[in-house]
Amino acid sequence: MKEAMWRVDKTGTFQFSDATNPNQTMLFENGPNYAQLKKILLKEFKGKSVNVADLENFIITQTPFRETHYKTHILREMEKANPPEVNITCSIQRRKGNFTPTCIVEFL
Repeated sequence: MKEAMWRVDKTGTFQFSDATNPNQTMLFENGPNYAQLKKILLKEFKGKSVNVADLENFIITQTPFRETHYKTHILREMEKANPPEVNITCSIQRRKGNFTPTCIVEFL
């Protein structure tokens, strides 16, 4: 459902029209609230390690966010932070900013 909604309107202005209530609020914000997603992830995983596949499953099933919302805007930024906010380990060599499903993310 989320995938379909984001595909139709990439601005995130998903609105519901209700003729009986002209003050109906928006269903979603104008775009993903990355700060909110980061806060959710830190609340759930701070001090823990999780593989990328399980992290993505959590995001899809337990948050209103999509699987496309966390790698670039959350993990990549947390990895680049000074000091880093995550430690990424992978069984295969990887470039910074790339996260394969088997990589382990340690939330510091």
